[in-house]
This record gives sequence, structure tokens and C-alpha cells, in this order.
Amino acid sequence: MFYGYIDNIRTLSGLISGLLQGRSGVMELFVNNRYLSIYVRDNLIHSFTCNLDTGKPDEPNAQNILIYCISEMLENPEGFFAFYVEELDNPLNLDSPMDIEELTIQSIIVRKELDKILEKVISPYATLKATSDSEELKEFDNRTLLDILFTSKEHITQLVRRLEDLLNEGKLDIHKFTEEEKDVFKELKIDYFLSDINLDKVNLVAVLESIKRSKFSGTVRISLGDSLVILFYKNGELISIFPKNIDVFEFLLNPYSGAELSIMEMDERLVDYISLRYLSYPHIMELSSDFMEVSKLFLGLSKYKKNALLFIEEEDKNRYIIFDKGSLVAPINEIDNKFEHSTDLKFKEPFKVSLYLYRNVRNIESFMYLFLLNITLQIILKLSLKGLWEDVSFKLLRYTYLKLGEDNKLYLIRSLREEEQEELLSLVSEILEDLAKEIGEKRQEEELELQLRPFKDIFKVLDIEEYLKVKDAQTS
Repeated sequence: MFYGYIDNIRTLSGLISGLLQGRSGVMELFVNNRYLSIYVRDNLIHSFTCNLDTGKPDEPNAQNILIYCISEMLENPEGFFAFYVEELDNPLNLDSPMDIEELTIQSIIVRKELDKILEKVISPYATLKATSDSEELKEFDNRTLLDILFTSKEHITQLVRRLEDLLNEGKLDIHKFTEEEKDVFKELKIDYFLSDINLDKVNLVAVLESIKRSKFSGTVRISLGDSLVILFYKNGELISIFPKNIDVFEFLLNPYSGAELSIMEMDERLVDYISLRYLSYPHIMELSSDFMEVSKLFLGLSKYKKNALLFIEEEDKNRYIIFDKGSLVAPINEIDNKFEHSTDLKFKEPFKVSLYLYRNVRNIESFMYLFLLNITLQIILKLSLKGLWEDVSFKLLRYTYLKLGEDNKLYLIRSLREEEQEELLSLVSEILEDLAKEIGEKRQEEELELQLRPFKDIFKVLDIEEYLKVKDAQTS
């Protein structure tokens, strides 16, 4: 098996025309956010698969689709490749095998011709319209450029030249832009409101109140040495907190002197993926590049259309490589805790790789249920209710995601599934009922009010008071 990195047109065209010569097998390419597998036998290309949305036409022109896909890769020829000996599953078969050299030459020609057309129509997903009732224009009227290229029986080289002439002559024009797969490579927003501001000089409550009103999406980061708190927001709503322990609220109320505040606004689509690093357990954890080939991960994530975060630790920076349905949507660099967009996929050896497959890691509900549970345990200990403490300790053994620390506080050891969040709420309600039976409802309410009073302002500004409606929680 061969695999490696592609960094320019010469490398890409050399791979296609050179590596495939005299070999039979499959070449996989992930270049310019396109995935392509080519099956070669006896120096001829017989079939392929790709991640282009071809619209599944009844009679696709497979050769046109293949040439177009390679021409797309030539636009920004950076990525990865692999070659191995096997056949493809459910490929698109060429009507007649295609010579390797011919594919390279035709793709270069088509790339140049397409660039001329795109100066006029902007996007290959643009829908064209005929400006007259001429018979020669009917096959193009009210169809996207890609649909025309992928279904016409005419060879793509002649076809793009004919389309260019018709556009230049004014016989074809843009009708509309079709909603298509989003290439958010450069669209996703990253912007810093505040960066490394001494928290002693900032009214944190006022800042959080402003964030709530502004429908902010992004992160609020408070750090001092090894201590770190991150609040994750989407559209002004606090959705997750790191780390997963109740001391966070005490830290927010009384941050350490000298702590620094950074507020980074980002596209809400990024929030879910960035939070995976902090709130999810990786499927691959800090594996050295000495023991794996990162190109396999890029090719596999694209091939199988995965939603995932690749977190790569280099000597001088961290990389967040985000895949959405197999498409690379955001390569982001983190240097000295600062995020910035990057299109560079060249990694400096040696580096460490962690892989997080996407899952919902929203944890504000489970976080608050855990907080209520710990408040209740503190009341039980405060009142020296030894019998109730023993009963509660026995019940906690059923919950594998909870850990009772030496400080008699409960901690979550992993993110919870939705049904487990409901289970945790039921546990809170059950223990509160047991406490009410032991000391009476009035005394219970008084003790809860006493324990919660210091946190009321911070809960209000974080807009998470609803989770503190204990009676509602008990009856929900």
C-alpha cells in the first residue's frame, strides 16, 4: 500500500500518470475537499466513486464526471492519497476504459476552460436560462451547469467550449443559484471580542449579560495557569460547560486574582465540533504520527461521510480539522490559545492525533442536575443524616457515570446520553423526596434556599434558573 501527501499540481498529475502505470488496484484521493477512488487495471481506468453530488441522473456521463472531479482537484491541489490492491464497491463504470494519460490531459484542459466559464456564471451550481427559443438552447435551459456536464452525451471538453461561446454570445445567461452543498471552508466566522483581558478589570456579570442579549455563539474562556473554565454558547444560550464539576460556579463567582478572560465568537456550526475536544472521549487518543498515517484518516472520514473532529497537536500549534458528512469544512489553527482559519494540511512531524466522532455533547442539563444532586448531598451531610446518607450511597452504585470523590462530591466521568440525563433528574427527584420525608418539606426548602442563595445572580445571568426549580423538577 502506498500513501502520502499532495501539495501541488505536479505531484497530483504525477501520481495519476506515474503511480498508476503498470499497476492494478485502487487509488484514493482526498484533494480540494473532493474524495475520489479510481479503479485501474492494465493501465486503463475502468470505474470510480466520488463524493460529488451528481444528482443521480438516469444516464450519467461517467467519463465527464470523472474528468470534472479531477479538474476540481486541480484548482487547489493539496490533500492526501493512497493506493492499494482491491476492487471498488458499487462504482460508477466507464462505458469504455480510459487511458491514464488521457485523463490527466483532459482534466487540465477542462480546468482551464471551466475557469473561463466561472468568471461569468460564478458557481457550477448556477442554473442557466436560454435567452431565446432556439432549438440548440433547449438542452441547456433551466439546468445547472453541473447537471449539463454530468448528463450530456457530448464530451466535456467540447461541451465546456460550446457553453463558453453561448455565454459570450449572450444566448445563455444566469437564471438563479441553486442551494447546494455548502463549501464553508472560508465562510465560518471566528472573531475575538476580548482576548486575554485581566478579569480583575472586567465586570464578568455584565459581560455575560451582554452575551445573553446579543444571541452570541462561541466560547467564553477564563484561565489562570492550569485552571480553565469554558462556557459554550449558541445563539445566546449556554449549552455546555467545561470542566464537568460544580466548582465552576464558585470559580465564576470568585475568579482567581490574575485570571484572564477571552471571548471568541464563531459560527454556531463550529461550537459543536470545538466542544468535542473538551467534552467527549476520543476514539483515537493522542496517537503519535510515528505509529499511524494521517492520510488514511482523511480518506476514510471523507469516503464514509463522517461527522468528526481531527485534533492534531504539533510542536508549535494545535489543529482542529472538522469534517461534516465527509466534507472538510473547517481547518483551524490554535496558536497560544488563539484560533485562526487555515487551508494548510501539511503537518510538522512528529505530531499527535486524536479523533472525535461527532456526538451531541450538550451538557447544561446534566451539569445542573449534578449540581442539584451535590447540593442535596451537602444538606444531608450538614444535618448528619447518617441513615439517609447510607441509603443514597447505595443508590449511587447503580449509576456508572457518577463518581463519588473523597471530598464527598459527585462528578460525571463522561458525557451523558439524553435518556441518562432524564435518569439523573429522576435520581435528584428521588433523593429530594427522601430528604423531605426525613426533615419535612418546609425545612428542606429552607436548606435548599440557603445553599443556592450565593449562586442566584450567576445563574440568572447565565439564564439557567429554570433548572433550579426544584419542585417542578420533582414533578416533571
